[in-house]
Order: sequence, then C-alpha cells, then structure tokens
Amino acid sequence: MACSKIFSGDLIELTNKIIQYFHHDYKTLHSCILINRLWCRLAIPLLWEDPFSKKYPKNYHFIEILLHNLNEDDKTKLHEYEINSELFPSNTLFNYPSFIKSINIKKIILSIREWLNIVSTSTFSNGTDTFEIYFPNHFIQNTPSCLHFFIFKLLFKIFIETKVNLHTFEAKDISYSPCIFYNLHANEIIFTEPDFICDNHFIYVFELILQNPNFFHNIRNLNLGCGTIKFDKLIKNCHSFGRFLNSNCNSISSLYFYFSTYVDNTLNDKYLSQLISSRQNIKKILFGTNINFPFYHSLLSLKNSNCSNTLTTIIFHNIKFGNINILKEVFEELNALESIHLLCCYSLNANFIQQIVNINKPFKLKSLILIEEPLHIESLQLLFQISGGYLENFGSFSRLNESELLESIIKYCQILPFKLEYLNLRLIIKPNDFEIFLKNSQNTFIKKLLIKNMNYQTRDILPHIEVIKKYIIKKKRVEYLAIKRASWPSRVDKELFLLKDEVKEFKLHNIQVLRFDDLYINFCNFIKEIV
Repeated sequence: MACSKIFSGDLIELTNKIIQYFHHDYKTLHSCILINRLWCRLAIPLLWEDPFSKKYPKNYHFIEILLHNLNEDDKTKLHEYEINSELFPSNTLFNYPSFIKSINIKKIILSIREWLNIVSTSTFSNGTDTFEIYFPNHFIQNTPSCLHFFIFKLLFKIFIETKVNLHTFEAKDISYSPCIFYNLHANEIIFTEPDFICDNHFIYVFELILQNPNFFHNIRNLNLGCGTIKFDKLIKNCHSFGRFLNSNCNSISSLYFYFSTYVDNTLNDKYLSQLISSRQNIKKILFGTNINFPFYHSLLSLKNSNCSNTLTTIIFHNIKFGNINILKEVFEELNALESIHLLCCYSLNANFIQQIVNINKPFKLKSLILIEEPLHIESLQLLFQISGGYLENFGSFSRLNESELLESIIKYCQILPFKLEYLNLRLIIKPNDFEIFLKNSQNTFIKKLLIKNMNYQTRDILPHIEVIKKYIIKKKRVEYLAIKRASWPSRVDKELFLLKDEVKEFKLHNIQVLRFDDLYINFCNFIKEIV
C-alpha cells in the first residue's frame, strides 16, 4: 500500500502522516524543517501551534517574529519605550500567526515578561524618579505595566487580523508575589501589586472575543477560571462571556472550570449548568480547585440528554463531596462515560462510598490521588474493591497507614503491568527494601522513573547506587531517569544529573538522566494528558 501511494503521487500525504507522528516531539520537528521544502512546510505549522508553550526554547525571540508586521504607529509607540523596531525581521518565510491553535493567557503574559527581560536596556523613569524593577528570580528593566499591556494587546490584534483558527483557549487566574520597585534616587524599596499581571488582561480578551465572535468560532477546548484580583469587574465580564458561549461555540468538546473561593459561586454554578446543558458534543469536563464550590446544578446538568450520551471523561479536582448526595442519580444517566478521575478531593467518606456502591453501573475510576485528610481505610478498601480493576493512575499524600494502604492496592487493584509510563517514588528509602522492590519489579519497563529520597540522614543521592545499576542498567528497564536527595536541612540539591560520570555511564546504555524537576509531571500537565 505504501509503495502504491508513492508511485501514485501521494508522497505529500504519506510524508504528512510521518510528520504528524512527531506532533509533540519538538526536537525532531526542528530537524524535519532542515530536510527539504516539503518537510519544512509540513513541520512548521506543528511547531507554531502553541509558540508560548514552555516546551519551546526559552529564548522568547518568537515574539519578535509575531510582531514583525506592525504598522508604523505601533512601532513608534514601542520606540517610545525604547523597544527598537530593528529587533523585528523585515520579512518571514511563513505567516506564522496563522498556525496558532492554542492560546493560554497566563503563558502569553509570562512570555512577554521574559522577552522584555531580554530586550530592555534602560531603567524606567516616571518623569521625576528612576526605578529598576525586580521580580522573584528575575530582573527586568524598562517594563512599566503599560508597556507589557501594550505588547499584549498588539499580539491579540495580530491574532484577530490573521484570523487564527483557534482550537484551545485557556484563561485562568494568575497569582504572583508583588513586584519590588527600587527607587534609585531615594534609595528605598517599594512593594506594589504588579498591575500588568492582574485581571485587565482577562477583561480585555473577553471583550475582544465578544466583539470578534469568529475568533472563537471553532474553539474545541475551553479552560476557564475566575481571577483572584478585583473580582467585581472580572466576574461581570466572565458572566457576559458565559452568556456569549451559551449562544455560540457549538464545537466545544472539552470544558475545564476552576472557580475561586472569593466569588459568588452560587451564581457561577448557575451559569456553568446553563453552559453544560447548551452543549451538543461535550466529551470531557473538569470541575476544579475550589472545595466550597456547590456545583449542585452543574452536576445535575450532566443528566441532560446532550451530555448523557456523549460525555466520556469527568475529572474532579480539589472538590469537597461532603454535601453532595446526587452522585447515583447523575452517574446512572451517563451512558458513554469511560473514565472518572478523583484528584485531591475531600470527604471521600462513607456517605460518598455508599453512593458509589448504589450505582447500577461500573464506576470506572481511572485516577485517584489522595490528600492529607483523615480517611477511613475501610471506606478506601471498599472503593478499591468496586473500582480497583479500572485504576491506572494512583498517588497519595495521605497520612493513612502505608502498609494497610499498600495491602489494599495489592489486593483489589491491578498488578504492576509490564510497562509503566511514569513512576514517581517520594519515600524515605531504606536500601534493603529498595533492592527488594527493584528485584521484584525487574520485568516491568518504566519509561520515566523518578526517585526522591526523603532520608535526610544520608549524604548520598541514593544509597547503594550500584544496586540501581544492577537492576536498571543491566535489565534496560528505564528510558528516562531522575534521582534526587531531599535537600532539607542543607538546602543543597543533590541530583544524579549533576554527577557527570554517572550520567555518561547511563547514557551508554540508552538511559537519559534528567533533572528531577524537568521530568516531574505536575497536576496541570497530568490533567491535560488525561484522555
């Protein structure tokens, strides 16, 4: 079949399928653009779907490429801020903004901040005093809030004019430490709220979308969260935006909602339930990050026929189930549900478990992350008994007796499979016990293995590293490896990554040693990977 397609002139189609296979492998895609014009033309759109993502190189000069078509008025305004227009290329090979499919307001704000850190060369003067502006772990010059906001607006102006075909939109609140202004003349330090990282950016974008509905016409994945600053105006705009979504955007299939503790969540529950009920093809939904969110009406809206036959995934993050008594009523109506995820949720008590027991359908619990809350091992055992066969992702920050918890997992859940995508061990590691674990699991291939030794009494990164070599290198069981010793109380990181000779030895056996933090999957990334 492949040969017939090549000789029938379908080489472009086959090449495109090959390129698509490397969709999120940015290193390989960068190599592809160097092969020939065809490969370059097919790879560039994938590289530019989300240029603000952290997966891209962190030089942030892509912003200059996005801004290269500025008109003379905009260039003059930037010049007033001492941003030289010569930074921008005079021409480009592609219309790069047209390839953008994902926009995350938080990442855009952070990217602008970092880019200004690179290109700014002078201190900021307000006419009478001169300031240098500091941020936690960053030094930025010539970055008053109006400049940052101006660049932010320029980028969205470009997105609108280019008619970006947007598929994913994320607008969640941003919480930062205050920036620190150091007055060079008065020799004093002033703490202040960073105006350019507040709700003004969100309000501007919401109003822009209302004025340009085609910008949101093909949106598929929507991730929204209420801000933590100046709520009154922000929430008003959020609700206007919610009404806009109710009458538009029929292509949305994934809804992620995060709500603040500080707003009227009764009203949010109402708007959310209306939005859910009006959707025709919802496949994935997340309720998250507020233990006080009522979500009674939102949960009931899942019974709507629009959702009951299409919803395949539901994620609860940081939700309190204490006063929720409609789980059986709702879950029995969800005919297409394939996976349920409970991440750091509260009140997984006898009342919650009993509702699950009474459901007349399988409770397909795929992810369970336990938190530091008093839990009854009996209730947890019953949950494992009901859903353990479906469980794929498990984590615990709980103070439950570890031995009882592990016994329950072994008894009711699946045995360790022959291949694990990710295993993160954060334990007080005893060398003998750890060797037993490695020996008993030596038939399991682990793509990403992270080990954080919480034993503060040892100075070694990991006791008996030769044991690790014996069971990992010789068995070729791991593709990516990160090992770290807890730094407290010395506060000096000890990582395998820093031991160059050891890293080379692992590399000779096709095992890539990375920094622990680079391999670590946080909750946000984990949630995005849930299918």
